[in-house]
Amino acid sequence: MDANFDMSGGSVGVCVAPAGPSQGVNTDPLLESIARAENGAPMLGGVLIRNKLGEGGMAGVYLGWHTRLRTSVAVKILKDPSGTNLPMFLREARLMVSVDHPNLVRIFDVNVEPQSGLHFIVMEYVEGCSAYQLLKQ
Repeated sequence: MDANFDMSGGSVGVCVAPAGPSQGVNTDPLLESIARAENGAPMLGGVLIRNKLGEGGMAGVYLGWHTRLRTSVAVKILKDPSGTNLPMFLREARLMVSVDHPNLVRIFDVNVEPQSGLHFIVMEYVEGCSAYQLLKQ
């Protein structure tokens, strides 16, 4: 599925939306230690993980369904909490929640999953292109 966007000059481009449900999440090593829902999907802090949106050096980002809020969310999961990674991850969450602006995503939760020890941020999911995809076009 493609998502259209309108840039300020009136031109329209096309970005590729995330792949279908559960792409790679059942074989993702970062998610192998977390609990599973009845349908087998990974479940983290009340969020069903649907598919992987992207990955950086410090964390993976996933599309999820927040079961209590009943909305799509993005979940950022810290890969390795050692060294300065965890303090940087928590600082990022605190900075994001301290700024309220329509062009920034909202933070719904920051937590650690007790069984796996995974640290994660649950945030607003915004459909469309990444900034990287926009700049490439």
